[in-house]
Amino acid sequence: GGRAPVQNYGPNFFGPGLNNPLAIPLNPLVAQQAQRISATNPNIRVFVDVDGSAHFTDQFGREVEEILDEFGRDVSELLDVQEQQEQLARAREQELKRRRQLLDQQLLHEFNTNPAAFNPAAGAAQPVPTA
Repeated sequence: GGRAPVQNYGPNFFGPGLNNPLAIPLNPLVAQQAQRISATNPNIRVFVDVDGSAHFTDQFGREVEEILDEFGRDVSELLDVQEQQEQLARAREQELKRRRQLLDQQLLHEFNTNPAAFNPAAGAAQPVPTA
């Protein structure tokens, strides 16, 4: 049978996602961050779920919403890889939108064409009506 590799991240880690052959393994980078944060916060535990996600809890297993690092930043979001990826995707999307607007302005300025009226099937952009 397929045995799961033993995941021993220390006494602060618990949950059904550890040492479970049917669970998605915890991302090693997330585990590292969680170990670092839990080592400096003695009342913090790390719950690992079967879907490979992790979140901070208190010593009684209740989820902790905010954990501040030595600089006063909330570090509880660091465990949420999906959240980080979504933020990155949103930032990329905004950057693409910004670049598209710049390109549209450049087309309008240089060629006196309206990018919104561009029709590749017609072969050329429609000229912008002048007043």
